[in-house]
Amino acid sequence: MERKDWNKTNFFTEAVNLKDILNYSDDEIYDKVFCLYVDYETVKNNFDFFLRVLSIMELNGFDTVNVDSFETVKFINDNLPDKKDIVIRILDDYEVKDRSEIRTFEIDKCKFAVPLSYIMWGVDFDDLMLVSGVSYHQNALNYNGNQYMDKDTLKRIRDIVLELKSKGRFSDLQIIILVSNYLQKNVEYLAENIDKSGKYIAKVDNPVDGLDEEVGLVETVLFKRYGLCTGIANSTMLLLNNPEFKIDARTIFNRNHAFNIVKFDGEYYFLDNTWNITRSKGEFPKAIKPLKFNSEYILYGNKTFEYAVDNRYLCDNPNIVKVKDRGIKQLEIMKAKRKMNDRVSFDYPGEIVHPISKISF
Repeated sequence: MERKDWNKTNFFTEAVNLKDILNYSDDEIYDKVFCLYVDYETVKNNFDFFLRVLSIMELNGFDTVNVDSFETVKFINDNLPDKKDIVIRILDDYEVKDRSEIRTFEIDKCKFAVPLSYIMWGVDFDDLMLVSGVSYHQNALNYNGNQYMDKDTLKRIRDIVLELKSKGRFSDLQIIILVSNYLQKNVEYLAENIDKSGKYIAKVDNPVDGLDEEVGLVETVLFKRYGLCTGIANSTMLLLNNPEFKIDARTIFNRNHAFNIVKFDGEYYFLDNTWNITRSKGEFPKAIKPLKFNSEYILYGNKTFEYAVDNRYLCDNPNIVKVKDRGIKQLEIMKAKRKMNDRVSFDYPGEIVHPISKISF
């Protein structure tokens, strides 16, 4: 395969660290650098070399630079001799904190993207923000998810969070249950004309133009109420990882599936609302949507992680290796849920209307 074809696929090409190639010749840069990572100190002290690497990457058809912080984006932007057609992606630092130091109006010589996990935390942008939907430091691929976030979408997501928060005061476990319940009640798993593992996945009798492109988006899941695992996992992350709920949740990928890693009570667990929908013990017969709340894939561990036995998650949070082997006991989850019943209705509708075909089930 030609090198330039790599940029047109979902191959996970490894980013080269600038500090490791300071002695490279032009030929070595051309042959080995397809995606670059730079930290603030290294690029500040070697900016001329950085420009040389960048020019060779551009000639070679590559345009992605990963950085450690907005401070690095700002330094590169302020020192570029002219505008460059490059995308600088800030990598997720896996902290849950205010991001208002990220300001788009300060960047005018290049494009830059923030992790989707930052977007609820006060990123200052005008109308449209370029985002990275996957927290993966080697190349930050979007994997059929959001590449942009606009202010109207962000406001509508915040409105959902505020609506959920208005239900009452909840523990972290109850917040996770609340968000999972919201998505299970409202979202149908949708793929076009696919049968998987003998289970019916909602078919589209009259395919809609652009359906393949939109099913992975957060706005499709939250506002149109259907979608695939990418959109469901990213929606889960945004509804938890925000200033109102402050739950450390990220989207991760493994073996063609998206789900979440969540920090609870000092430990990391998996959370998979897609599987809570598609593997629910009670589901509508002709559409994958629960008839009732399913807790099986809330805060579970490696030993029940059936679909990623190799454990090579597309996320390099150093804590991911510490995911508990055993999850939170179902008894504990259901006990927390029962304590919410007087404030939150967990009643599910007796029928649904397929969001695309408008057929009642």
